[in-house]
Amino acid sequence: MYKKATFALAGIGALLLVGNSASAAITRAESYVAISKLSDEEAKKEAQAFDNLLTQRANEIAADTGIDLSGYARIEKVDVWEMDKGLFKEVRELTKTEVGDKMPQIYLHESCESLYILRQYADGTNTAVEFVLENGKWEKK
Repeated sequence: MYKKATFALAGIGALLLVGNSASAAITRAESYVAISKLSDEEAKKEAQAFDNLLTQRANEIAADTGIDLSGYARIEKVDVWEMDKGLFKEVRELTKTEVGDKMPQIYLHESCESLYILRQYADGTNTAVEFVLENGKWEKK
């Protein structure tokens, strides 16, 4: 029994990708940092660089498509799932990628009544798909 418990604990410890077991939480940006022997400070810098890249890409797409992201914040697919299961199905379909595509981003307005899916395809095409909450139902614009 002792060996099984030790093995289980070792397995759990191996799942920690960034930081140490005392870390409160791992952000999405930190989860993209390659597994290496980075110090906590280096990992934070890498995570910030990744976050900056996503922000720069979102600004490029916004400029290209003529949308205004003022009042919008980046969210994750899991947040969409928690908001509305039907919307999640549509978002999941719109965020599927092919080789060379950039990671899609989801932006939710502070009013929680408007959402954009930003895409940058391998050929350089940028798109922004908007969903609006109308009468309690999310509608694609």
